[in-house]
Amino acid sequence: MKKLIRDIIIILCSFIISILTFFSGIKLYMYVNTKNFIYELEELNKTYDYVIVPGAQIKKNGPTKVLKDRLDMAVMLYQKEVSRKIIVSGAYEKSLKKYESETMKEYLIEQGIPSNVIIEDRAGVTTYDTMIRVYNFAKDQTAIISTQTMYASRSIYLAHQVGLKADAVTSDLTYKNQNLFAYIREFFAPTKAFYYGEILNPLPKCSLDNCPFIIEKPLACGFICLPIGIN
Repeated sequence: MKKLIRDIIIILCSFIISILTFFSGIKLYMYVNTKNFIYELEELNKTYDYVIVPGAQIKKNGPTKVLKDRLDMAVMLYQKEVSRKIIVSGAYEKSLKKYESETMKEYLIEQGIPSNVIIEDRAGVTTYDTMIRVYNFAKDQTAIISTQTMYASRSIYLAHQVGLKADAVTSDLTYKNQNLFAYIREFFAPTKAFYYGEILNPLPKCSLDNCPFIIEKPLACGFICLPIGIN
């Protein structure tokens, strides 16, 4: 009986190690293939057509710390004339009955960014959706993604997989200590990104025809921007 229990434990441990090695391998693959496209602000020596700010959780009184850092980096990029157009992309926050991109645009305007340079994407429900929708909008134009270091490799990988000419700039300005859930999530997230980018290649949940980007003034977008399955 003891031998059986020992054998079961060995098999389980081997299985867990194999799974962790698999996920770690994909994460490493993604990092190796994207590291040359990730910059600190002071390293940037070229310009881009757009800054992309992927969405994150919002609060009733504005962006969370993670999202605020991304937006503050976008402000600095605009002020340094690295890019003169900012795309804010996010999903619908049901509890607040508000789009993440609305909060993002409001914050940027408060920081002195002209409203007519802010392009709002209300259907960026995932990083993949954000990147493929931006590609469908921008085509051969260039972009710089403002996001935290821990998300940069995955964001660049997805951007390149859909054909977007993009780099990333790290926006670890004030909020550098993510919670444990964020680290666990990001350990597994590259595998999903790899599946989407290499195998599945899905269409965005909302097409540009159904929910176009909002330029200068809001369109009658409403709940048509919500992805299928969200009510």
